Amino acid sequence: MLTLVSGDDELQILNYIKSRKKTFKAGSVSEYTLDKNTLSSFIDFLNASSLFGDKRLVVVKPRSASDIDLKEDFLLQVKSRMELELIVDLSLINKNTAVYKTLKKASSPIEFSKKRDYTGFNISDSLFIKGSVAEALRLLNSIDYESELFQLTGMIHTGLRNTLSMMYKNDAWDSLHPFVKKKTGYSRLSEERVLELYKLLFKLDVDLKSKNVSKRGLMQDFMLYFNA
Repeated sequence: MLTLVSGDDELQILNYIKSRKKTFKAGSVSEYTLDKNTLSSFIDFLNASSLFGDKRLVVVKPRSASDIDLKEDFLLQVKSRMELELIVDLSLINKNTAVYKTLKKASSPIEFSKKRDYTGFNISDSLFIKGSVAEALRLLNSIDYESELFQLTGMIHTGLRNTLSMMYKNDAWDSLHPFVKKKTGYSRLSEERVLELYKLLFKLDVDLKSKNVSKRGLMQDFMLYFNA
């Protein structure tokens, strides 16, 4: 799979990448320092990644367009591989370059902008705090599916993680801000339901990136499981 991230909100990008790392086994995540001198070895590394067995996540942040000058055919090949997820942080790449446009043809970038839109937060609150799937589905109609959908799945992942942390009273729970703890305390989900939703969220993430079907429909189906 190929995931492109871009935008001027570095914190949101880091949080998104962090949330993706947590879905992979220990030792199955690689962060590659990429430049034009290492591009050839990077391609060899990706080609050989199928030999590792477990599904792998590879994260790169090129500093210039020449660092990530990959052919469209190769990008499409990476996009079709289910045992590999490549995340490319394009925040430093000029959008007017041919390289950026080639990457964009292969996979639409997820944009993280400092211009805050609280729709995603409101959807997450509707699911976890209010227990209102109906309200979440109504708010879902107002999001931009190209730029905001994966931010929303990241927020839902965070909500599930915080809810489990509350149940287990672990170190992650102790480190949460008091306001987040207070909000999480309103969650009505059982431990069994949270664990099931974790599995469904992982499947949703794969389906959103690999299936040529309605993204809205997939997200709606997932949300309905909150009340199932």
